[in-house]
Amino acid sequence: MKDSKKYYREVKKLFPLYGRKEALFLKALKRQIQEYQDLNYQELVSHFGKPLDIVISYYESIDSAYIIKKVNIKKFLAFILITLFFLITVYLRYYLYTDYQSSQYNHTVESMIIK
Repeated sequence: MKDSKKYYREVKKLFPLYGRKEALFLKALKRQIQEYQDLNYQELVSHFGKPLDIVISYYESIDSAYIIKKVNIKKFLAFILITLFFLITVYLRYYLYTDYQSSQYNHTVESMIIK
């Protein structure tokens, strides 16, 4: 793998939130990195900075209201997914229990001796 791709991937995976603004920022960063694709990883770090430093400087420059909004959306989606998982689990347990009970009943009825 090229060092420029490795550097870009490391920057991208450090973003805790990923939205439209982050996509635009990463797109611009990728174009800049491609201009220096002949450099090795250490030279990219010395030119652009450490991947963590890039992410930190991005979030320092962005509006805090935007960050709070993104975090709240992420929390809400996590809550919805966990709730959905819980409800599906409860439904499946109920379905399996009723299916088991009906199979037990059918087995009992079939095993009765009728004269």
